[in-house]
Amino acid sequence: MDFSPLEKSENLGHLMVKLHDVYNEYKKDIFGTVFSQNRISDVVEEILTEDNVTEEEQALVTEILLALIKEAETKLKAAIADRISVIDDAPHQLSFELAKNDIDVARAILENSVTLTDDDLIYLINTKNSEHWQSIARRRSLEDAIINKLADTNDTLTYNSLLKNFSIRLTHYCGGKIAEKAKKEPFLASGLLSRDELSKSIIIDIYQHVGDAIQQQIQKKYNYTSEELKKAIQDISHELSDGEALTTRQFDAYEQTAQSGNDPEASDNGIISHKEAFLDTERITKQDEEYQTALKYKNSGELDIALMMRHLRRKQFRSFICQLAVLSDLDPGLIKDILRQPFGKGLAIICVALDISKADYMNFFLLTQPLRGSSRIVSDANISKAMSTYSRIDPRQAAKIMENKFNSGEHIR
Repeated sequence: MDFSPLEKSENLGHLMVKLHDVYNEYKKDIFGTVFSQNRISDVVEEILTEDNVTEEEQALVTEILLALIKEAETKLKAAIADRISVIDDAPHQLSFELAKNDIDVARAILENSVTLTDDDLIYLINTKNSEHWQSIARRRSLEDAIINKLADTNDTLTYNSLLKNFSIRLTHYCGGKIAEKAKKEPFLASGLLSRDELSKSIIIDIYQHVGDAIQQQIQKKYNYTSEELKKAIQDISHELSDGEALTTRQFDAYEQTAQSGNDPEASDNGIISHKEAFLDTERITKQDEEYQTALKYKNSGELDIALMMRHLRRKQFRSFICQLAVLSDLDPGLIKDILRQPFGKGLAIICVALDISKADYMNFFLLTQPLRGSSRIVSDANISKAMSTYSRIDPRQAAKIMENKFNSGEHIR
């Protein structure tokens, strides 16, 4: 492999020489295969994160690394893919090439790489099999079109991965497809019960097809008696028209609400209204049970982003506010006010100061929408503003504001 085109580069020269040396060591296996693989991966990461690289150099780097990948054995490819998967601005061509490999190589890219486009994901779903689909289903962010594409695979293990992915919001169409499958594979029904974003109608639709244990879970979750469920099933049957199956309606519950002329304050389909969320969190203090519980989570080492996200996706806003208050050492009343800001500046300051990723910050921002307004869908403009707000914040300034407990009023500017 020829590393020479970049060996005289001012920014990359020394790294290309280093890559040349460790690659030769790897081929001779001087230090042992795993150690050599890690050394190569380290250098690749250094090269791809080097600053002040020209477009021409970037193109040459991509070409050289593509050649390396094509020549490398599976374990080395997997080691490189694992590093590249978390580099936000890794060359697209490189990520896509790795994603097309066998699952042992592709898994990390499919699950983590933000450089894959929706078109890439659609191509991979169309051309690969269940293992690739499952990995795509575990991504922390998926557009509705990709979720629906995965739903069309009719693959049980892919459905299970989607149900366990609480970083995404399943579409109504996807929920319906899974519900159809769950009639024959009851373990999927249990997964559906854990998804609060899906309408009650989907759960009711599968009620007749599952065992007693899951029927009891449905009754408990929705506070139904068996007689009330029978009536609900009959009511739903009357709503169907032109032979359309209940579980294959194309619109997400959130989308249906946004397009209808219904009162936006309504609380149907299990979606909490702005009014309910606002009133429920209006008075919140350190003396509340939710705050004391959050302290216990912290003391036991269980207070992390995953835990907070689970509560937030269940619309347990009081618990989330108290958890964020404990994590940031701020008053829960202040956190409540910050979360009500339209463009998320105060929340961004907290996340930057606590080294919470941009993806997690955006999840927090999107899922706390009921605290800010009656609209159930965050506008594209507000999403864009929230993202740019996070990107503009200096970590040192954020830490200073946190130190001062937001006393300067910075969070409301």
